[in-house]
Amino acid sequence: MRSRWAALVLSILASAGVPAAEAALPPYVYAQAREQATYHVQIKVTRVTPPPKTPGECETTGDVARIFRDRSGELRLGTRLAFAVSCSRRGEPPLVGGTLWTDLDSLRAAKYLEAFLNRVDGRYQVALWQSRIIDAPTDKPVFAPAPAAAPRPTSGVDPYDEGMRLYNAKQDRASIPYFDRAVAANPARAEAFTGRGLAYYALGEYPRAIDDFSAAIRLKPDGHEPYIYRGKAHRAVRSTDRAIADFTAAARVNPRSGWGHYERASTYWMTSPNLPATTLKDIDEAIRREPDNPNYYNFRGVVLTATDDFRRAIADFDRAITLKPTMAIAYGNRGLAKYFLNRTGAEDISYCLVLDPSLQRWLEQQVAMIPAVQRQQAEFIQWYRDIQRDAARTHDEFCRAKHCRLTGCTGRC
Repeated sequence: MRSRWAALVLSILASAGVPAAEAALPPYVYAQAREQATYHVQIKVTRVTPPPKTPGECETTGDVARIFRDRSGELRLGTRLAFAVSCSRRGEPPLVGGTLWTDLDSLRAAKYLEAFLNRVDGRYQVALWQSRIIDAPTDKPVFAPAPAAAPRPTSGVDPYDEGMRLYNAKQDRASIPYFDRAVAANPARAEAFTGRGLAYYALGEYPRAIDDFSAAIRLKPDGHEPYIYRGKAHRAVRSTDRAIADFTAAARVNPRSGWGHYERASTYWMTSPNLPATTLKDIDEAIRREPDNPNYYNFRGVVLTATDDFRRAIADFDRAITLKPTMAIAYGNRGLAKYFLNRTGAEDISYCLVLDPSLQRWLEQQVAMIPAVQRQQAEFIQWYRDIQRDAARTHDEFCRAKHCRLTGCTGRC
């Protein structure tokens, strides 16, 4: 059980034998993915490498032909991009989930694609399968127009405030010149270095982020947040010992905050998932310091689930939901713990998807951890169908159908 859950974050999508039509996501979820994507581009396809077995991910390479949106400010016409497109062959049995499959033969013959992309860990990814084959580049988008640009700042605005506004709008590259101005205007302003470090971190430029967080720490060594951020940057480049040292420092300089212990517990869990006692000790301390933080209970519940302590895990998810009744992931995790305990939990997982339909992919990853023999059983197939049926309801429809039986449900019936 532990090894299965330790691999959870690296899991792949898997079939549960349910028709895809029953699991399609609502249109607004895909629209939201397009609106929030960092890039909206048209690409001249230069290579498509199919997976060994379909359905699967086609590795696609191409050159940028049109740029409709670039919140990073990095792309140029002709920039070579590589990303995966979910592809399948005609006539193949559909897989469970909200995946929008592209026909493999059509993709291999395609000359151009229009796509919404994000960049995660240095690699471009299609935003929730939002790509489309097009015949040729166009002056206007073929696929859902890009939203209007953020308003320009008014005169007299503090450059730090403007940098944070752009950073919070996910315009990370555009925010950096404003942080530069804030630093130039006051080289002793620790928050300006922290803000610029956050932008570099979001862009995956971890060495620069570490330099800025280090400057903030030198200027204000009693502030715990720069230690947290620098620790996360160290963790991103796999400098685990330095990450743990920073999280330890954060816990020391702010004895009231559980954040340092939480991040240190997360690091232990990522690097040593077969040693849950170390992780649990830290997360217990985080909860002792901040007993009203739902994220800490949710994380401890995940670790307890991994150790087959399902009843204690469910109690932690209950607490997280009590503290934050709209915490979708806590409902999903509680549903999984119930499933492993006594093959229930469908209502919890359905409500998780009602609150946040984008967690469909997360659910598919969890399903992949369930043994294939079990996924083929009629009991499991019906359990999964019940989830997808109820997840397709609106919030109020769900509550009326369930008569508000679900613990933590916020609906008005």
